[in-house]
Amino acid sequence: MRDAHRHAGALSATLEYLLPGADRPFHFMYPPPDGGPWQNAGYARVPVSIRDARKGGAPARLGREGFELRHAPSAVRDFFNRDEVLRVYHPEVARIALAATGASRAFVFDHLLRQRQAGA
Repeated sequence: MRDAHRHAGALSATLEYLLPGADRPFHFMYPPPDGGPWQNAGYARVPVSIRDARKGGAPARLGREGFELRHAPSAVRDFFNRDEVLRVYHPEVARIALAATGASRAFVFDHLLRQRQAGA
């Protein structure tokens, strides 16, 4: 998210969206094995207004907005403990994904720990 500006309880920002294409999109994070292109996807930068989804209005739904808010407390006590996150949090997240989508399998393959910085 770049070019963000706050106004009247919302954040105005420009987000990048994947453009529709005939083929399944791909983007290599390492040199492509066959020497082919690094990606085949196109993106569009779109200005959007972002509001706190927890406040008022109709609740967000996965099929409509592409995300859903759920109350899902974690049993993880230390998110800096990688072993605990892999052992406890990954299965928790997989169960949430299964419940939200009705899928029969879910694979959690990565996680990102974000920290607030003082003054930011």
